[in-house]
Amino acid sequence: AIYESSPYPIGCCSLEGQLIDVNPAFCSLVGYTRDELLSGRRYQELTPEEFKSIDEANVRLMLVDGKSREWEKEFIHRDGH
Repeated sequence: AIYESSPYPIGCCSLEGQLIDVNPAFCSLVGYTRDELLSGRRYQELTPEEFKSIDEANVRLMLVDGKSREWEKEFIHRDGH
């Protein structure tokens, strides 16, 4: 219930970047429905170029030490902003 009602956008993805769960605030942030996001979309498709290297570095660190990471980033909204 906390996940679903959180005012903060939360998304979970596979190591390959496929979105596997998102909360309503995340859907609102990027302008897509939950079904659209979970139908095989990858977070990389929603990531501005300047954030892709940061994402890749954090994923590499997770693969090395097995620890989950949390970081802030920007996303591209469905309408392009």
